[in-house]
Amino acid sequence: MTAMESWEKKGVLGGRFFFSMSSNDASTTEKLCSTIARDLVQYIPELAPHVSQAVTQNPSIMRGSLDEQFQTLVTGPLRHRQRRIILVIDAVDECKSASQRKKLLETLSTAVQECNNLRIFMTSRPDPVIETVLGSLSIKSKLEDRLHSVHHRDNIDDIAIYVGQTLDGVLSKDKIQRLVEKANGLFIWASTACQMLTDEANLETPDSLYDHLISLDQLGAIDRVYDLIFERIDEEFHPFLCQMLALLLVAFEPLTIDDMEDLVKHLEVPGTVKDLLSNLGSVLISSTVFQLPSRRKP
Repeated sequence: MTAMESWEKKGVLGGRFFFSMSSNDASTTEKLCSTIARDLVQYIPELAPHVSQAVTQNPSIMRGSLDEQFQTLVTGPLRHRQRRIILVIDAVDECKSASQRKKLLETLSTAVQECNNLRIFMTSRPDPVIETVLGSLSIKSKLEDRLHSVHHRDNIDDIAIYVGQTLDGVLSKDKIQRLVEKANGLFIWASTACQMLTDEANLETPDSLYDHLISLDQLGAIDRVYDLIFERIDEEFHPFLCQMLALLLVAFEPLTIDDMEDLVKHLEVPGTVKDLLSNLGSVLISSTVFQLPSRRKP
């Protein structure tokens, strides 16, 4: 995000796409080209007429293959700009289909070779499909693994930036620094603690919650943080809470609140989903759909 902000200020960011297994639209390549084309228009307005013309000349382009879409909506318009343009493709490994990942890498490789001004910045967990396609290509600048220790300086600095920006105006700077140290390099700990402290449904003050977090025995003890969250739920509702979280854990996709209400009624589980949401803002992400935050231990 920091890199993109910098590139946007310099006027070289062309578009971005974040893959995510928890989303229908973001777990495949179906919306990638249209998303990047939309971003091109937003970030580089001078390309808007060329994107518009490409769609006008080929109105059925969204039914075409990935490489046809990318060539028409992205590569074509980019030929009308001389300056460098950077596209950001994040979490490529979360594209669920291996065949789609392979096709995506091949399409992007072709695009970079056809457009001298195009650069693509990608992130991913180690993935054999990606390594196979990119490994032998001379056009890549770098293919680097950075799964370093949680205690790596870069990791600690990232957590400090995140906590500092999230809790600015909520806690004093010295308390923010102590929370960073307490996280012990675990972003999930820092993220959960920040959500607790900024949750509007809190009955306790941020300083009171901070005291609870700092009093935890171990550094980066995520289980104890979750204990603090669940301790705020009346014991009477614990069986219902377990049933609700179990449903979320086995769901293949995020569920709407109404869907959850229907499911718990069908299972004859007493309780109301909406009543629990206000107390679980640090564990559940709630909007039109809600889900357990990714890679978090429930």
